[in-house]
Amino acid sequence: RGDMGIFGKKKPPAAAPPPPAAMRANPGSPRVDSPRVDDTRPSPGATPKGEHDTSDGSRSDSSSASSSSDSDAEGSDAPAPPTYAGTPCTMRLAIGVDGGGTGTTCVVVGDDDDEHLGRCELRDRSANANSVGFESALRAVLDAVDGALDDALSGTRWKKEDVTLGVDDATAGKRALAVVCAGIDGDADARRLRNAIVARAPGLARRLVVDNDAAGALASGTGGAMRGIALVA
Repeated sequence: RGDMGIFGKKKPPAAAPPPPAAMRANPGSPRVDSPRVDDTRPSPGATPKGEHDTSDGSRSDSSSASSSSDSDAEGSDAPAPPTYAGTPCTMRLAIGVDGGGTGTTCVVVGDDDDEHLGRCELRDRSANANSVGFESALRAVLDAVDGALDDALSGTRWKKEDVTLGVDDATAGKRALAVVCAGIDGDADARRLRNAIVARAPGLARRLVVDNDAAGALASGTGGAMRGIALVA
């Protein structure tokens, strides 16, 4: 619009034309100057409203500076893990979690794929965040992992914290965790759950997969080939 300036402000009104000579004050009367139009302009160093100076001298809009990204919001879901001062477990462990709408199951497998070391079934604990909320779903997954690790490590010198929290170079490549849950319907859902698990169980972060529970059914039915169609009724 013609009455708007470059920063979205209305332009100041144009200066009134000088009065005709006949209407000017008498020569003997004191002269009164009307204010100049450019007196209302911002000073050369002023910053327009809604903007702020950056360190390199450029300007940025305050609305964009105050916005936060989705990844920042996701990080708020996960508190810092508890302090760990033990010895990380060096056993080779593969951990799988199947989180459904009515229950959550975790199985721990050792070096031999047929060697089931531990198992935990939470029959009344849903891991579907759409049904029970994100925090309850996350807690069901972590509780199932803890229970299966307690079972798997029984009789050894290790504790579950030596797996979920303990991590060093000696453990690299020796742990894997796959979590498949109902209600994970896209990358954003998977990323949110993955970030929360990593924050609470950093020892399982290096090889961690999070997906919809249909992916678990397909992997199981195809021997890991992941080619075909999975039907969940």
